[in-house]
Amino acid sequence: MIQIPEHESFYVHEASSTYFGFMREENIEDIETFYDEIAKALCFPAYFGKNLDALEDMLNDLEWIPYQYIFLIVRSTNSLSISLDEHFDGLMDVLSDVSNEKFEMIMIE
Repeated sequence: MIQIPEHESFYVHEASSTYFGFMREENIEDIETFYDEIAKALCFPAYFGKNLDALEDMLNDLEWIPYQYIFLIVRSTNSLSISLDEHFDGLMDVLSDVSNEKFEMIMIE
C-alpha cells in the first residue's frame, strides 16, 4: 500500500510512471480557490489564466508532467458543487471532456 502524506498536492509513483494529483476540497471555497487547487495538483505553469478556456488548454497539454499516466483525484464532489455553485457544471464538463490520453479524473465521494 502506498502512503501519501495528508497535505501533499501530488504523488509520483516512479516504477509505474504514474502521477497522482490531489484536489483538497477543504481548500476550495469558490472558483478562484478551485483554480488555485487544481493548479497545485497538476503543477500548472505560472501563465495559467484561471478560466475555463485556460483550464481546458492546460488539461489537454500536461506536457510538463513527464509521466505516462496522470490521475487527478477529486474528493467530495457534493461539497464542491455547493462551493462552486453556478461554476460547477461547466468545470465538470471541462474535466470530463479532456482529450489527453495520459489524463484521467477519479471522483471520490
